[in-house]
Amino acid sequence: MFSYFCPVVQGPRGAAERVRGPLGPVKEHGVLFQCKPQNWTDQKKPAPTMTYWVIGRMLLEPVPQEFYVCFHDSVPEVPVELAFRLSFGLAL
Repeated sequence: MFSYFCPVVQGPRGAAERVRGPLGPVKEHGVLFQCKPQNWTDQKKPAPTMTYWVIGRMLLEPVPQEFYVCFHDSVPEVPVELAFRLSFGLAL
């Protein structure tokens, strides 16, 4: 679906990061992609480019679990981190 609506995909968000989180080791991957509306009709202005991140995290212990968050490039880090914490059932 992403490839249909957003044909421009820019490389991964660095190499996979392995960090020690509240529940043990965590792997993180991310991809930045950009979309332009296909049906832009305003000839006076160029179509806007929308930029989004898809970030995935995998908890490795005790049982591997993974969760992905898609968000606009302008979203601050705090709500994204909150989404991951809620997804894995961590205390806020």
